Amino acid sequence: MDQLQGEAARVGDRVITYSDLLRHGLLSDTLEAVEQSIERAVVTEWAREAGIAATQEETGAALNDYRKRRGLYTAARTSEWLRQHSLQLGDVTDYLRAGIVKRKLAETLIGEAEIAKYFHEHRASFDRAEISRLLVAEHGEAMELFFRMEEGEPFFKLARAFSLEEETRMAGGYAGEFGRDELGAELAAAVFGGQVGDVLGPLETKSGSMLVLIESLRPAEWDDETSETIRGILFADMLEQRMAQADVQMKLWEGAEA
Repeated sequence: MDQLQGEAARVGDRVITYSDLLRHGLLSDTLEAVEQSIERAVVTEWAREAGIAATQEETGAALNDYRKRRGLYTAARTSEWLRQHSLQLGDVTDYLRAGIVKRKLAETLIGEAEIAKYFHEHRASFDRAEISRLLVAEHGEAMELFFRMEEGEPFFKLARAFSLEEETRMAGGYAGEFGRDELGAELAAAVFGGQVGDVLGPLETKSGSMLVLIESLRPAEWDDETSETIRGILFADMLEQRMAQADVQMKLWEGAEA
């Protein structure tokens, strides 16, 4: 028997082969590939029990979108891309079908009432803020720049001239949009307690002394994006419990342990 079709793991009655692991990126990250394959098997069985499946129309639409995102507009380019990645078209279709089933399962199990309840209980965690940063080595230098800003010099010009943060300096210090959890408790409290245009700091970090400009504040809003984010959070919790209860037998490491 082809070794790639050998049993690497089993979830209940569903066998995960070494070939399955390769298709999930075994060559780049073995542990992640194993976890993804087990999760996929658990979701597939869960969806089967719930009578949920991906239709041909849904799978076809997902495949067309997948090809467009990768610039695979012709059959020839698609075939070449598959060859370069050692894949068959069926591998991609199976991957997309699993994603569709997972989404439909989450939509079936988690209703709007549960999502609304979570939103109201965790509303603050969905606040968003855009910030810019200016990092220098010493507190005194940061204070000097802070006073120059108070006298009218633009934050972005000073950030371009003096900031040590390579990834934001050329953008005038602009760092992007963040939620409270991404900023950390202390900075989040300062940012969301401030007003647009405020310059915070100097704040002492491991890398140096930092000034932070509040570019915009966006309080949590009940919209489709937030709803889908919450559905994902709730489904991830349910999936974790389901996987903990699953009958998972690992064969992959048995040879190494012998």
